[in-house]
Amino acid sequence: MEEINEKNSLTDDKKVDKKILVVKKRKFRIQYVFYALVIIAVAILYVLHFTKSSPKTSNIINTGTPGTGEILFVNIDTISEKYKLVDILTEDIESEVQKQTAIFDNKEKSFQNKYNQFQKNYEAGILTEVQIQNATAQLQEEYQTILQEKQTVLSSLEERHATALIQVADSVKKIAKEVNQQKYNASYIFIYQTGGQMIYGDPMKDITYEVLEILNRHYK
Repeated sequence: MEEINEKNSLTDDKKVDKKILVVKKRKFRIQYVFYALVIIAVAILYVLHFTKSSPKTSNIINTGTPGTGEILFVNIDTISEKYKLVDILTEDIESEVQKQTAIFDNKEKSFQNKYNQFQKNYEAGILTEVQIQNATAQLQEEYQTILQEKQTVLSSLEERHATALIQVADSVKKIAKEVNQQKYNASYIFIYQTGGQMIYGDPMKDITYEVLEILNRHYK
């Protein structure tokens, strides 16, 4: 009877694990905004750190063109919403999530059917002690295999997600820099989003749609 209780516990755990892929799917779009924000912000801090003025020496020659001291802005919410690459990468990952969810649904239904049959036979008293032990061991092994396979799939999806975020962030930084060099020569480019720390930004310094127009040229 302890073995039956143990299997019931495993089945309850399985119901919780079954929700993982669904939760992951819901988070992908939100994480594009959050992680892209973090990646670009870190890059800006990196640039600021290495562009601080340093003591003049006879061995250092500054051949660059001085910036204007102005600040430009890029709205990451708008980029996330309207950048076609974000849509493509999001749809690709969500499609894979749906595919893997269907696969594991079938595996878990098959496992549940086997468990139900085992429980039915056990309650009917038609199993020997050896058959009970063998069936319990097989069910436990199958369940652990499902969990391991699910974790492998989730790790793969997380890796694809991280790669997509880097791809998006790199492309935004590259185009924003080009726009600045060609037109503004501002000293800094910051990103902002709704609900962020910036209370107000001069609309004349917002280059979001200029950046977005260039980004989307490749996807028309």
